[in-house]
Amino acid sequence: MEQREGIDAFLGKTSQKELGKIFALWHEYKARKFSREELQKSTKDPIENIRTILMFAAEKTKVCQSKSLARNLLKCFSHLWTFLHKEEVEPTNNLAERALRSRMILRCDTQKNFLRKSIDLGS
Repeated sequence: MEQREGIDAFLGKTSQKELGKIFALWHEYKARKFSREELQKSTKDPIENIRTILMFAAEKTKVCQSKSLARNLLKCFSHLWTFLHKEEVEPTNNLAERALRSRMILRCDTQKNFLRKSIDLGS
C-alpha cells in the first residue's frame, strides 16, 4: 500500500512503521534483552494499531487492491503473530529459504551441466 498515493500510501507507511516496531522488539527478545511475556506485552499496541489501519483500509479506501489486501490480512490476522506465542516459529521464512538455497543451487548446477552435455553431444 505504501507505494500508492494518498490515504493508501499513508496507511501503508504507518503499517510499516508499526511493523518495524514489532520486529525491533523481536530482535531485542532474540538478543535476550527481555522475556517472551514482555515481548507479547510490548507488541500489543503496534499490533492493535495495524489492526485499526487494516479495518479502516478494508472499509474506507477507494483502491480495490488496498481494500482486498486489508480484508485478506484481517481474515488471518491472529495467525500473523504466531511467532510471538510459539518459540519454534520465526517471524519470517528466512530460515526455510536458507535451508532450501543449497538444494536449489545444486539443482540449477545439475540442470546447467545437463544442458551443456546435451549441447556438446549434439554438435
